[in-house]
Amino acid sequence: MRVCDPTAGSGGMLIQAVDYIKEKVATRATLHCTGQEKNLNTWAICKMNLLLHGLSDHEIKKGDTIREPKLLDENGELLLYDRVIANPPFSLKTGDVRRQKQTPFTVSALVYRQKRRRLCVYSAYDRHAQ
Repeated sequence: MRVCDPTAGSGGMLIQAVDYIKEKVATRATLHCTGQEKNLNTWAICKMNLLLHGLSDHEIKKGDTIREPKLLDENGELLLYDRVIANPPFSLKTGDVRRQKQTPFTVSALVYRQKRRRLCVYSAYDRHAQ
C-alpha cells in the first residue's frame, strides 16, 4: 500500500497513518511512505522520525509541494497513491498560488481555495489518490 503526505512536516501523520493501517486495515500490508516537505530542518527530522519508527521504506522529497511538486512519475504527472493524507499548508497565501504560471492542480481548486481556504488544499491533492 502506498501512503503519501504531500505536506509531511516531521512525519508524525505518516507514522500514525501507518500504525492505523497496520492495526485496523491490513496487518500484513507492505507499506511504502512518500511525502514532501519544504523546510530543510523539518524534512531532515521527518526522515529521521520515520527511520526511528521502523519505516525504512520511505521516500521524502525536499521542496514546496505547491510550487514544485516532486512526487511525479516518469511523464511528469503526479504519482497516484492508495491513501493521501495532509494537513493544509496554513502558511501558504492565496497570492503565492496565483503567481504560479503552471501548476499540476486544477484551476477550480485554486479558485475554490480563495473562498474556502482549508478545503481546497484537499481538492488540489485529490489528483494524487487512485
